[in-house]
Amino acid sequence: MCERGSFGIDETDRRNPKKIVLVLHGRLIRISLSVWLDHELEKMDKIEHNNRAIHQIGWDG
Repeated sequence: MCERGSFGIDETDRRNPKKIVLVLHGRLIRISLSVWLDHELEKMDKIEHNNRAIHQIGWDG
């Protein structure tokens, strides 16, 4: 799931590198945030979120 999700997000960013909005399932949100923030995947359940959550992330490459 991590590889597939990362590929999709990277591909979206490659096609439109300015601003993108991602609508993701809860588990993929936790996996993605864990990878992007250099957290261990084993601790991804510590990232709190709920349905209708909005996470704004700045990305510099």
